[in-house]
Amino acid sequence: MKNLHVHIGFPRTATKTLQLKLFKKHSDLNYLGRYPDRAISHNLVIEEILGYDDDKFIKNLDKLSRQIKNLPLSLNKVNLISDEFFLLNHLLKQSISIKDSIQRLNTLCKINNINLKIIYSVRNQTDIIRSLFTVTFLTSLKTDCEKIISEISGLKTDTYTLNFLRGFDYNQLHNTLLEIVGKDNLSLIFYEKLVINKDRYYEELSDLLGLSNSETSLKFS
Repeated sequence: MKNLHVHIGFPRTATKTLQLKLFKKHSDLNYLGRYPDRAISHNLVIEEILGYDDDKFIKNLDKLSRQIKNLPLSLNKVNLISDEFFLLNHLLKQSISIKDSIQRLNTLCKINNINLKIIYSVRNQTDIIRSLFTVTFLTSLKTDCEKIISEISGLKTDTYTLNFLRGFDYNQLHNTLLEIVGKDNLSLIFYEKLVINKDRYYEELSDLLGLSNSETSLKFS
């Protein structure tokens, strides 16, 4: 059985840096996207998993299964997809929950005898909400600073703002993912380790994916 590692973000946890500097360049990786520097940045099957409603997903299950089957997975390298839109769609568009999107992907992987392994990165909630707000409040974020503060203070605002903040309940997220893929297929990365001790962060990331740590460190330098 082949493994497929899928890194789902969070956004604003050095995800784009990982994608551009490490994932697409490391010789131990068979990287299958996302490529944020390309016009078509997403792996097509991931884009469809995230974009289809339930009816369309069911109708296209066979087609999606074939797309997963035809992914150029390697026997000699670590197969990796990185796409923070799993969580961005959950947080901002709220078009598909992280539970539903990962369940869809896991179903397709199981059909094709592929073992799905999920990796996600977290950051202090205050810092990540502030960072995400600054880059999305004029575009895809459908709430505002006043509503966010009110909701955090215990005042009811609207369903969108409530769901946005609930998306940063890391304990709930971990339990949700745990139920889908199991503890042996779920890994967590802390963004703050990159800030505090880069060498330790590189080492842990390399160990997690089974990469050459010396090459990982070199790619980031």
